Amino acid sequence: ERAWLGYGRPEPYPGRVTVFQAGELTPAEAAAVAPAEYWQTLTPQPVDFQAVPGRHESMLKPPHAAALAAAIASRLATGSSASAG
Repeated sequence: ERAWLGYGRPEPYPGRVTVFQAGELTPAEAAAVAPAEYWQTLTPQPVDFQAVPGRHESMLKPPHAAALAAAIASRLATGSSASAG
């Protein structure tokens, strides 16, 4: 939590934002997750939330990393085709 506070408030981003959230949250983590309203202040576009397997500290490690990589690749492919069209 202290690390989060040290970042300050980011400038709005004009593009689409996807938030990849750990699908396995403890009750305390679920209560601490920033609400959609906060993320929406960062962009005028709709924010896409995608749950991926694992916890915050394990979603970047096997076996969950493969699912996160697939979700990111899918989002990039969708974003690329949407902006190209």
